Amino acid sequence: GNVKVALLDFNLQKHKMQMGVQVVLTDTKQVEEIRQREMDITKEKIHKILESGAKVILTTKGIDDLCLKYFVEAGAMAVR
Repeated sequence: GNVKVALLDFNLQKHKMQMGVQVVLTDTKQVEEIRQREMDITKEKIHKILESGAKVILTTKGIDDLCLKYFVEAGAMAVR
């Protein structure tokens, strides 16, 4: 059958705040909330890629274990 392939030129790694961004927290729970939001942004990006119907994802940039896990769980394959 036909397989959709996504060719990407961006990182498939857990989203992190840009360098130079300063965050002042008043509660340690906020640190966990920020980490959770970073993971959610990553999941949303992967979900959009998978929504396109792509089952094979090729990227010229980095890909981390967390992202690979999401793709495998969805029955897709991602390769750098």
